[in-house]
Amino acid sequence: MFKSLKNKKENWILFVAPILYVIGTLLTITLQVETEVNINLSRIITAIILAPFIEEFTFRSFFIKKFRIISIVLLVFTIAFFKNHIFNTSLLIVLLTFIAAQYYKNKFWYLKVIIILNSLLFSTVHLSLNEIFDSNYIGLFFTRFSLGLFLIYIVLNFNIWKAIGLHLVINSIMVGLMIFMSYYLVKSNNHKFTIHSKNSIIKWQPKFNIKQKTVIYKYSRDTLFIYNTTLNHINKKFNSNCIETQVDLPFVYYDISIIQSDKNYTNIPCLVNKDVNYRLFDSY
Repeated sequence: MFKSLKNKKENWILFVAPILYVIGTLLTITLQVETEVNINLSRIITAIILAPFIEEFTFRSFFIKKFRIISIVLLVFTIAFFKNHIFNTSLLIVLLTFIAAQYYKNKFWYLKVIIILNSLLFSTVHLSLNEIFDSNYIGLFFTRFSLGLFLIYIVLNFNIWKAIGLHLVINSIMVGLMIFMSYYLVKSNNHKFTIHSKNSIIKWQPKFNIKQKTVIYKYSRDTLFIYNTTLNHINKKFNSNCIETQVDLPFVYYDISIIQSDKNYTNIPCLVNKDVNYRLFDSY
């Protein structure tokens, strides 16, 4: 194995990237970071097919001489139009400075700095400005940073098409795991749950749907029926301000019936959020 590495470039990545990935995964699990997940069929297609091509040509094609200008243009376009905050703009300027320095004076350590800066930018572009400076997201940062490093290694030693293929496989696995988790949770809890409060009786049932359906509201005497809703949707619909809210899982929707004596539904989302969190998640 080590003999075969002699002809490879930047072998330090093979030792650093896995360590950072393990640390990032452990931190993510320990901190229990919840991110808003909003996935539909078009987003799945984008994540599995389009994203690997776009991201590899944007971030990693720089390391192939004939694609270098394309990569720089795509990087500038990405930061300027999609993640235009001061941190990433400053990081891009530093990266371009080292790229220019390497062009005029090719020192051996310039490439290492460019690799690190490139992976750093790849990580921060996937996070909001608040998340970048939030210690709770350090695990997500490490996993993306290590992935960026490893994909650069593939491009340097093989070709960009293999990096795209690997990226496609990784995204497919991640999306597949999210879909399976949603399907498993719903199928394991495929019945109605009842919440009794002072002024209301609430019944809710989770269901799994690949295709997003229209939310339907129906009134029947003292009962409000809501079909195909998400937790985020009812929070916004009833102007709820819950202290703790459960993040929506992809392809998980809810049918809810509410018997409410005073017709004030503001507290309903909080009750549903709390019960969903207890029934579907705390039990695992």
